[in-house]
Amino acid sequence: MSSQSYVLGYPLYAVEGCGDDRVLLGGGGGTLKSGVRNELGCYSVAGNGMTAPRSTLPTKDAVTAMSLSEKDGWIATVIGEEVRTFTYRNTLLTSIVPMDEGLPKGESAPSTVKFSAKGSRLVVGFEDGSVRVYNFPSFSEICSFSGHSHGVVEVDTSESGKLAVSTSKSTCFVWDASSGQSAFEIKTKAKKAHIRSVAFTKSGEPAPVSFVVTVENENKVGGFVSTWNESGEKKFFVKVMKEQITAMTISESNLVACGGSEGNVSVLRMDTSGQLSHCYRTRSPFHILAVTSLSFTTPSRDLVSVSADSTMKCYAAKAVESEPAFNLVVLLLMLLLLISFVLGIYIPYAQHASQNP
Repeated sequence: MSSQSYVLGYPLYAVEGCGDDRVLLGGGGGTLKSGVRNELGCYSVAGNGMTAPRSTLPTKDAVTAMSLSEKDGWIATVIGEEVRTFTYRNTLLTSIVPMDEGLPKGESAPSTVKFSAKGSRLVVGFEDGSVRVYNFPSFSEICSFSGHSHGVVEVDTSESGKLAVSTSKSTCFVWDASSGQSAFEIKTKAKKAHIRSVAFTKSGEPAPVSFVVTVENENKVGGFVSTWNESGEKKFFVKVMKEQITAMTISESNLVACGGSEGNVSVLRMDTSGQLSHCYRTRSPFHILAVTSLSFTTPSRDLVSVSADSTMKCYAAKAVESEPAFNLVVLLLMLLLLISFVLGIYIPYAQHASQNP
């Protein structure tokens, strides 16, 4: 998989594909007077290369989480201890306009945000372990979920909008997004493991039904990915990395991309039954620090990863489809060479032995 690397000059914590082969990037140095800027920006990555930014917007604090509703042109972000929302000036994303709408600062700081598939609801996870579902853009509360005892790391909603999934340091739940009632708990395989990332797949090809995909990390063992159906039954479990997985994203075609604590990236393919198979992994770290966020672009389906080391990497996703076949050919060639080498030693030896009994 070919890749290009770019340095933005400030720590990057969030990336979202926003159509027309563009991405939204968020990050920053925080409120410390370090001279490192805080920014929300829109960049073009067409052709696996980055051009000048389409637009940038300075923010008061670092952008640490972000969600995009392409349908209505809304961007929801976590900036410092607030949820702030922005909108596009037009569908070409030529600029980003800040809006007055935002969730008022509460007792607990927000940690993550996610729009529903239709963009009419916004799910917000908080540091106190609570999750709330709001009508958007009015911010009237629909329901809340309080099953976590630690800060919420990530949230997502099913394509239908009926279910939500949220994870914290020690717990992961799937619950009703209208009532806040728990549907089932997702438990880790190992006692000392924790679920770092969660997401619903898209229904349709190649998976006609939705699955919940979870990232499970175990200290000194590595990162794993599991798939679950919407009834809470685990369908598949596979080790992805020797390092901890720190970020995950799922494409429209249900490719699962994972970023690791040592800067590596892996991509898995999911079939109609929820089984996962490796189709790409980096041979050396693509980032100096941990991967903080990943996203697929549209329509090219290129993969973009970002890190707190200020770097953004673009990978040509089309190469993923052919890479397994390429690797198989390489393995077969290596096997043939090994067989030839062994036979090259054994045959002369056998002939010598037969001539000198």
